[in-house]
Amino acid sequence: MSKDQVNQFDATAGNNTDIEGINTSETMLPSAVNNSIRSLMSLLKKQDVGTHAMTSPDIDGGTIDGAAASVTTLNTSGAVIFNDAGADVDFRVEGDADPHLIFADASVDGVVIGGSTGTQFNSVAGAAKLTVIGSSASTAVIGNTLAAMQIVNTDQTALNTAGLHFSRADTDDSPNYAGASIVTQFGETQATGQYPSASLLFLTSTAQNSAPSLKMTLTAAGRLGIGLTAPLTDFVVNQGG
Repeated sequence: MSKDQVNQFDATAGNNTDIEGINTSETMLPSAVNNSIRSLMSLLKKQDVGTHAMTSPDIDGGTIDGAAASVTTLNTSGAVIFNDAGADVDFRVEGDADPHLIFADASVDGVVIGGSTGTQFNSVAGAAKLTVIGSSASTAVIGNTLAAMQIVNTDQTALNTAGLHFSRADTDDSPNYAGASIVTQFGETQATGQYPSASLLFLTSTAQNSAPSLKMTLTAAGRLGIGLTAPLTDFVVNQGG
């Protein structure tokens, strides 16, 4: 059979007796040498640009089965797409000690950090879009790290913020409109090696087409104000508005 693609080549050199119909056996004519080299170069280029697929490449000991998943590599704009065909194929990144440092579960279209399942029970069973899993036997409220998330603002300006926003996509999926937020406001300019003071602010959208507004404040001093931005005592409810 004529070997018209690189994936048809044989690992045993003596079995490669032709290339695109050109005789490469011991009876090969001298005049066919240049044509066979040109054909080899052409086939290698076709595989390089994707005209001919690699059926079973082995990368550093790990086989990628082209029949099981579609893998799209770096394109000219720098974007990378994995599983462009939309197959039910998972993606996993292993850490030094965590076998599921990042895990994309294709069967439920969810991402898990630190584990392999995002299933939850919240009135009804389902799977979350993003699940963060950690394991810690510590009962300390202060200093919890192993089962924790953090949102970091890398700017050190005084009174800047970091937040968690709960949004819903617009009817055309863009933009996403926030309906509620939990925001922390840091106090002073960040000092090297020091904890910042911070208040915790709770915002909700009062009515449709109304941007979230402040409803409750927990100050850095531990004072809780409902409907207030700066409560003067430990617990204050603003009943006037």
